[in-house]
Amino acid sequence: MLSAFVTRRSMIRKRPPIPTTFTPSNAPVPKGEGGLDAVEALGLATMNTVSVFMVAIGAGFIYWDIGDIEDLRDKVRKGVGFDVYGGETDADKEIEGWVAEVLARKDGYGNIKDEIVDKLMELEQKERAKEEAKAMLGVKK
Repeated sequence: MLSAFVTRRSMIRKRPPIPTTFTPSNAPVPKGEGGLDAVEALGLATMNTVSVFMVAIGAGFIYWDIGDIEDLRDKVRKGVGFDVYGGETDADKEIEGWVAEVLARKDGYGNIKDEIVDKLMELEQKERAKEEAKAMLGVKK
């Protein structure tokens, strides 16, 4: 509302005067200030755009029932496929331990890139094995 009020006020201020009935037609036209008018127009357009997006974001938060940053994190994690309330899994703990081990090394021996690739392949194989086990359980039911 404030941005609309400021824009309206600015437009009224810049409007040329309305001639009365008996005003001569050779009255001088008020001079415009090109650079300042352009800067003011850009500022007003930016302010109006930002205010419209702020209203849209607020409406989206109300629609999706997001009250704080934790609600937003939960919604994003659910959308991506993470189990929000599942707690720490064994894979998370294993990755944390491995990252701590890699970062604790001060010698710099070995190729860290190869180790990362190997570890990711190992984790992928474990996930595949879990999926196959679940599939076999599902088939037997």
